[in-house]
Amino acid sequence: MRVLMLGWDFSPRLSGGVGSACQGLAGALSRASEGTEVLFVLPRLRGDEEPEKVRLLSGDALQAAQAAPTPIPERPRREALVAAAPGPSVSAAAAAVAPTPEPAPALPAAAEVLRMLAIDSPLRPYLSERDYDAVVRKLLARIRETPAPLMSQPEAEIREVRLPARGRARSAPTPASRSTAPAAAATAETRTVPYGRTLLSEVERYARTTLALVLGKTGLGETGENGQPASFEVIHAHDWMTFPAALLLKERTGKPLVVHFHSSEAERRGPLASGDVRAIEQAAIDAAERVLCVSEASARVLRSHYAVEYAKVRVLHNAFAPLDAARQSERAEPVVLYLGRLSEQKSPDVFLRAAARVAARHPTATFVLAGEGELYPELAALAEELALTGKVRFTGFVSGEELARTYAGADVYVLSSAAEPFGISALEALSLGVPTIVPRGAGVTEVVSSVLCFEPGDVADLAEKIVGLLERPALRSQLSAAGLREVKKLRWDRPARALRGIYDELAGP
Repeated sequence: MRVLMLGWDFSPRLSGGVGSACQGLAGALSRASEGTEVLFVLPRLRGDEEPEKVRLLSGDALQAAQAAPTPIPERPRREALVAAAPGPSVSAAAAAVAPTPEPAPALPAAAEVLRMLAIDSPLRPYLSERDYDAVVRKLLARIRETPAPLMSQPEAEIREVRLPARGRARSAPTPASRSTAPAAAATAETRTVPYGRTLLSEVERYARTTLALVLGKTGLGETGENGQPASFEVIHAHDWMTFPAALLLKERTGKPLVVHFHSSEAERRGPLASGDVRAIEQAAIDAAERVLCVSEASARVLRSHYAVEYAKVRVLHNAFAPLDAARQSERAEPVVLYLGRLSEQKSPDVFLRAAARVAARHPTATFVLAGEGELYPELAALAEELALTGKVRFTGFVSGEELARTYAGADVYVLSSAAEPFGISALEALSLGVPTIVPRGAGVTEVVSSVLCFEPGDVADLAEKIVGLLERPALRSQLSAAGLREVKKLRWDRPARALRGIYDELAGP
């Protein structure tokens, strides 16, 4: 079976749990004995993926591929067409495509096939309109300083995406044109501005480009004569930014659609939810054959805020990839850890306010905030206001060995989210024996019970739980041992098998 996945991250670097989930599920599917092939489309090529298991293509490879299309073999060589060096913003003008001179031998089995198509785009997880504008301004400044010509975008059977300003969205986009333009053609907008002027216009541009690249003769898969669709059986789209692209592809190919909510707009922003984003989410729910949620709690939120058929909804709990680090011995100066995006949904301010109360009881304690996000300036000012200067450490983003060491160096891990559809980081902390505190109702509590829960947003309750763990070593040991036992079976292979079963329901074995 071949699956076309649309996502916005393939590592925890930008989106935390969403990137981890996409990476874990796609990797587990590609390793499974059932023989699932995955083509994963995402907005950018960071350069930190695993080239030995992923075929990497940047948007710049498009024109060469169209000039001499070459279908990917059943057992692809270990080669990588890699864009510019990894970083938060890689523009098309700065991209440089360089195939490996001597490809390694083919992978041992077709079941391990996992291919990646990256489209040049500044889309990032959980962007607001204001954040998107700032990102594009920085990218355009970089492009103007780069002498290389801009990449033109293809118009192969491009259809218009109509995104309503409010209310229910239309579930099926309408055709704008059925003519196929030459490969080198570019729209008037992309000749002058390579990215959409607003967040929604960029989501639309990304959808058009995805349609052209996936269904065009780009060498990324088999296409029949007269522009027939590429060969895949199921479309699987992760979160709202990919849903317009998925709707276009479903309309064009007739393939069954799975939409995956890692968090809905109602969960992320509550009463401040964007009407446009909710309209897109509703359109995807209407069109999809299956709607996946990461927890029963998340499914309840979806049912209460959107019109959704109960029969469509499936709960697919997240899992985690084991981290390699030795648990550090008890310290005289305890460490309390927050690890996640510095964003409103994750409520790092609640963590800081609780830290101030804990510091009054344990003045030698250190409080670590690991992660990046738009709230960093406000949090730094809040730490100073709460007289936590010298007691709080902001590490920025951590990954790999540094991520494992950060967890292992903590005495207590706190997930302070206002709304937490799941919480993969809690599984990571438990897997290293770190006693963990999560908000009551977090999705992760559906798969583990060896955590302490606090009332979301209740600073006093969270502080009391932290102090309780710091002052009761026996409780810490009990939770640590129980957590290690519970997470042993929570690997990505389990949800991947369930996901393959969902694909088979829709497309047949």
